[in-house]
Amino acid sequence: MPRRADAQSSVAPRGDYIELHCHSGFSLLDGASNPETLIARAAAIGMGAVALTDHDDLGGAVRWAEAGREHGVEAIVGLELTVGTGARGHGDTAQDPPCPCASVRPCVPISHLTLLATDQAGYRNLSRLVTRARSGERGAPAASWEEVERHAAGLFCLTGCPFGEVPQRLARDDETGV
Repeated sequence: MPRRADAQSSVAPRGDYIELHCHSGFSLLDGASNPETLIARAAAIGMGAVALTDHDDLGGAVRWAEAGREHGVEAIVGLELTVGTGARGHGDTAQDPPCPCASVRPCVPISHLTLLATDQAGYRNLSRLVTRARSGERGAPAASWEEVERHAAGLFCLTGCPFGEVPQRLARDDETGV
């Protein structure tokens, strides 16, 4: 969410700003507020729309949509999907350069992809992708790039997460496929 706008703030809320990467308490360790509180706050600071993109989870989507209707805020439903990269990952083969995120957390051959539903088909595809991601090893959800491609209809893709494929490649000065 944008900078806090309270009674002491001299910063006027901007109605033309849309947060497209917002986590709720359904993203353990990344978000703390419930979906209703996030929507209420967005309405209070004059935001016309905001996207909920919890990690591999659509658990707050219904509450999010209902709160959006209640507060007159366009509640965009999305998720930050963990995608397994296999040989295209970093740090998973001897030829790969050192991992740029190793100082932050252990390197694993995955990346994050932020996906927003643009219509009902997109929401169905988000549901399919998160189901497939969670059908693997418990506690380590990941969908394949092939599954993402197969279920891309109705989805808008963002690369803003620092653990996304594009930012990871750029951090390694690897512009192939970017």
